Amino acid sequence: MTTQLNDVKHRLTRQYEVIESGVLELELVAERIRELKDKKELLENAIERLNRTKSPPPHLFQDESIERFRGIVNEAFRNGYKRRTVKRYLRLFIDRITIRLPIVEIEANTKGIMATIQNKKAVRAEVLTAGTSWLLG
Repeated sequence: MTTQLNDVKHRLTRQYEVIESGVLELELVAERIRELKDKKELLENAIERLNRTKSPPPHLFQDESIERFRGIVNEAFRNGYKRRTVKRYLRLFIDRITIRLPIVEIEANTKGIMATIQNKKAVRAEVLTAGTSWLLG
């Protein structure tokens, strides 16, 4: 992601240099500059969120943990759970949905997902639970 951010910054710099040199008028590149600034902001925000996220224990990335999480999600969304329960899962797993057509971004709630992966009893009688003992706050 840092590489992408540096690339966008470089492209912005080139746009500014073209304007300063008088080769192109601002009106001709203004839209592209806006696009690059928006992309830069999205990347900076994503990097900031990643830097704030505390790393979960490595055992949560084992095949068994990931398969259990997949099963939990599959159970909740495919096996006729009540709409209320599915909504709870969506609230637990998704922080934000941003629509900037043609792009739709879904920002995951890493803490909720990791807590569910960690909890072996996350789905029991349609009761949503998430153990968060590894989270620092």
